[in-house]
Amino acid sequence: MSVQDLPRLQGNYSYKSIDPRDWSCADYACYLYNSGVADFYYDFFNCINTTDNRSIGFRPPSIDISRAWAIEKKFLIHGCYKHKGEKHSKLLTDRKYPTATWICPETGWKTQIPHRYTNIGSYIPITFNIEDREKGIAEILDLGYKARIWHFEMSIFDNKFRGENIFPDHLKMHTQGEKWDRVTGHNLIMEFDTTDERINGENIRRDIMEDGDKVVDNAQKIIEIVNNEMSRNGIEAYDWWFSGGGIYFILNHRLNDITRKEPRDSNLTWFNGILYKWDKYQSSIIIKKIKDEGIKYIGLDYKRQFIRTYLKAPYSLHRRFDRIVLPLTNFFGGNDKINLRKENWRRYIYPKNVDKEFIKKLRISI
Repeated sequence: MSVQDLPRLQGNYSYKSIDPRDWSCADYACYLYNSGVADFYYDFFNCINTTDNRSIGFRPPSIDISRAWAIEKKFLIHGCYKHKGEKHSKLLTDRKYPTATWICPETGWKTQIPHRYTNIGSYIPITFNIEDREKGIAEILDLGYKARIWHFEMSIFDNKFRGENIFPDHLKMHTQGEKWDRVTGHNLIMEFDTTDERINGENIRRDIMEDGDKVVDNAQKIIEIVNNEMSRNGIEAYDWWFSGGGIYFILNHRLNDITRKEPRDSNLTWFNGILYKWDKYQSSIIIKKIKDEGIKYIGLDYKRQFIRTYLKAPYSLHRRFDRIVLPLTNFFGGNDKINLRKENWRRYIYPKNVDKEFIKKLRISI
């Protein structure tokens, strides 16, 4: 998509009357452009410092491609991982799978194509034009035309490596030390997901917004527990987000950037030490507090972080529920003011209710 294509997207709000699961590629591009999300992504992924409009680094996005794009491109058969690349997995075209999903007819194995480190060769580092904002927005919309879900990387990479490939670990193109040398800061996260419930003999993940709000109430308790824990440790620079199916806790990357390390330490030593301590902190403190408080229906999705760790980006769609990732801290005006028991935030978890004025009010830098 070029700069010349932008005027035809302007003011096209037809996507608001369509179920996001049925969005065409153009509908998703219109959502990004007319809601102001594309403009936000330009700053967010380029890590723009809003005080002087200077990019301090970059955070390559990754995407899951949409069913609509796969159909449009007639990408109906995919190579099967279980059968050494044999092309016989068929694209699911029903509304249940808005993310492009191929199924092996023999094993039932599902294949999706995220541009992420988990797939050999599929990770494509992309940063957006920092010399020309309008061209950068066009690049975002071009990528968004095929996207279903956007993810962002926890690591902040030094600007001098912008445009260079950042290879997945299993391709062995760089050592761990060389990879960490490119990192200037790293967000530490906790992801709280709903637990499974048994429905018709099958384990199904709960819906956080289910009737009765029993999950939402417990999510609020988790926020209060963690807020108290952060306050006890004198930590203020963190954010809470609603993830569409759970909640995210995210520390600002400046709390763990290379300006804080001892000169004698390498980046590898510095960041690995932080990740190790964070891992132990979650297992010994947070999980125990949640258990002691009798939290039900939702819990910490406990997993070790690495240099390539991702979360869904703000305002990206949830795969199952089509709700957006909503920055709760900015919405409520502070971590201590978050109250999920209130009704007002629920309106804005749906993409049709998000506009440029709303995005502007909730500007975040994480």
